[in-house]
Amino acid sequence: MSAMMFIALLGARMFSDREPGWVQVLPLVGYLARLLTLVIGAVVVGALYLGGALPGVEVLHVGLIACCAAVVDGAAAMFANRPARKPPVRIAVVGSAQVAESLDREMRLAGLSHRYDIVGRIIGTDEPWTEGDEVPVIGRVGELADAVVRLDLHLLLMSSKVPRMTLFEDIVQTCLHLPVRMHELSSFYERVFCHVASAEINAAWFQYIVHPKYQAGSSRSERVLDLVVAAAVAVVALPVMGVLALLIRRDGGPAFFRQLRIGEGGQPFTMYKLRTMRVDNEDTSWSASLDTRVTPIGRFLRRTHLDELPQLLNVLRGDMSIVGPRPEQPQLVDELELLMPFYQRRHLMKPGVTGWAQVRCGYAGSHAGSAWKLCHDLYYLKHRSVWLNMVIILETVRTLCADRQYTARPVSVDFILAPAYTVGVPEPATLNI
Repeated sequence: MSAMMFIALLGARMFSDREPGWVQVLPLVGYLARLLTLVIGAVVVGALYLGGALPGVEVLHVGLIACCAAVVDGAAAMFANRPARKPPVRIAVVGSAQVAESLDREMRLAGLSHRYDIVGRIIGTDEPWTEGDEVPVIGRVGELADAVVRLDLHLLLMSSKVPRMTLFEDIVQTCLHLPVRMHELSSFYERVFCHVASAEINAAWFQYIVHPKYQAGSSRSERVLDLVVAAAVAVVALPVMGVLALLIRRDGGPAFFRQLRIGEGGQPFTMYKLRTMRVDNEDTSWSASLDTRVTPIGRFLRRTHLDELPQLLNVLRGDMSIVGPRPEQPQLVDELELLMPFYQRRHLMKPGVTGWAQVRCGYAGSHAGSAWKLCHDLYYLKHRSVWLNMVIILETVRTLCADRQYTARPVSVDFILAPAYTVGVPEPATLNI
């Protein structure tokens, strides 16, 4: 059994190693195995120490399996994290110097330069040949076959900013006999980093929504998952909320906070939270992790996300889902829809208590932060499934148990912000969100 678990865990870890942006499922499995081992171990030690009855044989078997899974997960992680022997994928970008340099910068910021090597860029037949660029020009479209063979290129990425049809026909005719693949830059970016390059896509990116098999609203399986999870958590959460409500009332204000938010289809609804800010506060500006308006008990509630527990009522009522984009206030939605293309698309689904952007981005706190979260919300809109929902729920539990917040790495501004946002951003164009 241990050998089978080792092979399964190693294979999945090697898969996640090749696709670094994809959901890290196996670390979650290993984390849950270690947690289960500790819980059952504590029960056994407590029973022996206090003289109580030992758990049943079935529970001990589960603990043994969890212990084995935790051990082999650690061994598989050590084996999978050895230096990769596979050479990096050699990439050429068909597009501007800015796009190629931004992609190269993003690879370095994400620590993926050893997996993906941006060799250079290909220019059109009428474009001027420039020297001294960070990502050099390695050839023209008409000379592409020579560049592919000479530089051993594996992948061509086509930017959305180039004239598509003419270049596409030229590239297909030139490279048809060569062992090189061609991919849209936005699709490649989405697959590697697991968020959407919102500044690189256009309306055609949303063509999957009109596919007959795509369901914009919540499916029955998702609704069942919402009801099961919300009901199960509510049983445990009710006494916890009672204690927290008493602590909050010591400030002299109400324990619960109601606020109008925008939900599915752009419809407003009342969202419930435990109050974390001062009673006299009417400011509707951005909320941040170190907000001065937050009370001492509110700081604890925000760090542990316990202030979100009353939203289980919203889930049971059908206003929200367990997983989805976080709902925003109407005035912020109006502002962001004017500034950000496709922001209204996130309202094609129910808002969630947690979500892909929630576990990977943290608080928005600014227009740039909202654009960064939008990249993840659009990714979730396209790839949403019960399986992805379960992964997000597990990652949320892991974050809460570890008492840590997601720390976003610096990102290249060119892929997530429209040109209007780049004013005042220092070179290199990166954001620390």
